[in-house]
Amino acid sequence: MLILVFILSQWIKEPGIRIGPGSVPYVISVGDTAFRLYYCNQNGIVSAFSIDGLNFIPDSGVRIPPGDSMERTVADPTLVKIENGYRMYYKGATGPGGPGQARHRIFSAFSTDGLNWVKEGLRYENLGYPDYGWTSVPDAIKLPDGRIRVYYTSATGGIRSIISFNGLDFTPEEGVRLTDCVDPNVLYLPDSSYRMFFATRVGQPQHIGYAESQDGLTYVIIDTIIDPIGPYDSLGCVDPSGIILSDGRFRVYYGGLGSAGVVTLSAISISGISEEMSRNSPMLLKISPTIFSVQTAIHYSLPAKGRVDLRIYSIYGQLVKTLVSGIKESGYHRMTWDGKDDNGQLLSSGVYFVKLNMGEFSQTRKLLLLRLHPF
Repeated sequence: MLILVFILSQWIKEPGIRIGPGSVPYVISVGDTAFRLYYCNQNGIVSAFSIDGLNFIPDSGVRIPPGDSMERTVADPTLVKIENGYRMYYKGATGPGGPGQARHRIFSAFSTDGLNWVKEGLRYENLGYPDYGWTSVPDAIKLPDGRIRVYYTSATGGIRSIISFNGLDFTPEEGVRLTDCVDPNVLYLPDSSYRMFFATRVGQPQHIGYAESQDGLTYVIIDTIIDPIGPYDSLGCVDPSGIILSDGRFRVYYGGLGSAGVVTLSAISISGISEEMSRNSPMLLKISPTIFSVQTAIHYSLPAKGRVDLRIYSIYGQLVKTLVSGIKESGYHRMTWDGKDDNGQLLSSGVYFVKLNMGEFSQTRKLLLLRLHPF
């Protein structure tokens, strides 16, 4: 049996609580330096304001209160900027509980200032397959062509999406964006790619991870970024909402379940978007799982078609395994490694390096191979 460990830490939890009690956050920039955080409490969807993104002061009043029997519970706000203001999409539910216990629908509201909202009514529900009356946790994004795409959590598991030309009338898009994941939040990045933050599936202490896509439809899971190991989120991390800061780093607000009840927390990336998201170069994206007994998967991306070499080296610089050596198309790729060398022999415990080469570009990541029993 072998264990392979990928050594990397790119995110830091920020101390303290952003808002509490209250969760299901969604954050927007207000001007160049301020932030407004929409979140949920017993009164409905409310908001808070901050000049630094860390210390929030609640706004007076309620943004979206509960309504009739279809909106006994309102939650999961998400916003898009439109010509004369904002449109909010949110979940309205007949009551508490998951699929089969309550019906979840997607509604919308309009505001010129982000504070005073007028409900616009039902935007989408699906009583048949695959949602069965449970289209939940919406997240909206405006596409480059002006269309609005809303990602949501489906009753059958996974994240799906709907699309609209006018932001009001939606049709479902084929397929599943991600399986076994919930609570989507998508950012459109400066390089025209998409980053989705998500929570792992309900049923265990949930983590927050992220995935990437070139078209907003087909996503590749890259990494887990927030683990439930702090006092405020030891029971789970849910409902991420990401934003790109002025220095290029990412901040993710999320719901923490722990010693303080349900609160809103945040974490920040170490590297900025200019360092991390340069799509003009190839990139080693992820090695997963980080601990395994059979094999691990190595994900990498290429900006263009070309010759690629992906190899494993020992700590002494000796080539031990060639995974790829040849022409590959642009886009995302995945290779597996079973801890053996080119001759099919099991390698001994120690530090190894994965090296990606394409033209003049080279990138290396460190691995630690640990065997439970020597051979």
